[in-house]
Amino acid sequence: IQQLSAFYNVGEHNILLLEGADWNDTLDMARERGESVCFYSFYGYNLTLLADLLQDLYEKKIEQIEIFSEILPLLDRLPNQNLINYNNPVEKQNQLKKYFDSVKHDVNGKKVKVNIQDLIKDLREKSESVFKQIREKEWICTKDGESFFNGHYDNDGQPVHGDHELGVRMDLTSQVIPIMCGAATNEQIPKIYSAVNRYLKENGKKGLRLCTDFKELKLNLGRITGFVYGHKEHGSKWMQQNIMFMYGLFNSGYICKGHQIPVSYTHLTLPTKRIV
Repeated sequence: IQQLSAFYNVGEHNILLLEGADWNDTLDMARERGESVCFYSFYGYNLTLLADLLQDLYEKKIEQIEIFSEILPLLDRLPNQNLINYNNPVEKQNQLKKYFDSVKHDVNGKKVKVNIQDLIKDLREKSESVFKQIREKEWICTKDGESFFNGHYDNDGQPVHGDHELGVRMDLTSQVIPIMCGAATNEQIPKIYSAVNRYLKENGKKGLRLCTDFKELKLNLGRITGFVYGHKEHGSKWMQQNIMFMYGLFNSGYICKGHQIPVSYTHLTLPTKRIV
């Protein structure tokens, strides 16, 4: 239910609503119109994982499962359900509202049997629609000739990343998660790698910065812009994102590029004994 409700919980650009923040809790001032491209790819991936798990059940000769009847409208690709246009954010919002209205006081307790293969088809269509939206609509090409993903929309409904009069804006997490989750294509990954090294790598020092310098107090996005650049979420070096970037590159087959990430271990607590 969490994954399905997130799929429908989109803003005007058909991207997951940011609300009070995503993983980055300093993006906390775009509650009305903010959107998180970064984490919509995460939910798209989760839908794929659920479909894979269901496929495992099917291969074990389990052909049906039971779900509460109120969930059926969220599974609109099942037989006898009203299809939703996944390219229309208003239709998705309205469908989610119908579901919330149906369960806001209680549930009726009735369960229905659903064919696993139908459920798999529904989840995979949702996942692919998320990835298609991100690959095609959130891919940025800068005046410098670099390309990468926009990560968020601010509370004015404007994209946060890309060319800006104060300098190109880029967010590391918003590149890492689409690569890890399979939203980035094999053609996009090398371009992301190039852009990351251009905008987030500090010459002569290890570790990639979390983002570029906003160079302004941006109150329609969050307190991230109130930190001095290089501190906390505003441009410091978060090693989990560096390591996740490496992992995403390794897992996508870009082994040499993964080994070239200049990770600094000074911010990690290393074990005193080798762990096998």
